[in-house]
Amino acid sequence: VLGLLVADPRTRLSAVDVLGADERRRVLVDWNDTAADLGTVLVPELFAAQVGRTPDAAAVVADGESVSYAELDARASHLAQYLVGQGVGAESVVGLCLPRGIDTVVAILATWKAGAGYLPIDPEYPAERIGFMLADSGAALTLT
Repeated sequence: VLGLLVADPRTRLSAVDVLGADERRRVLVDWNDTAADLGTVLVPELFAAQVGRTPDAAAVVADGESVSYAELDARASHLAQYLVGQGVGAESVVGLCLPRGIDTVVAILATWKAGAGYLPIDPEYPAERIGFMLADSGAALTLT
């Protein structure tokens, strides 16, 4: 690359091929051969299968606290029941204005179990920004 640029300094960088043909094929084709048939399994179903395999294993560790798959499942199921009771379901959006941690993972999983999508909101955002995001998304409710 440097040899080409030194030979003709007027050459535009965008016109220089950085990778040779073999390298380009390796990067674009070989290393990106990630196609996999995942079927139509949803994340809550995959999570339930993991709970069945390793209920006592640590699922989330944050801030010195650890919860097992079984405990995470129980907490998320309890919150999902609450969300459904509040009218959350398919096509709903739930705002999650929570700091990073176990409660956030519980809330995400619960939202999925309720059939909804979630809108992550950084609690450090200005109130005006949070208000705009919630209004724009049409969030059914917000967990804080």
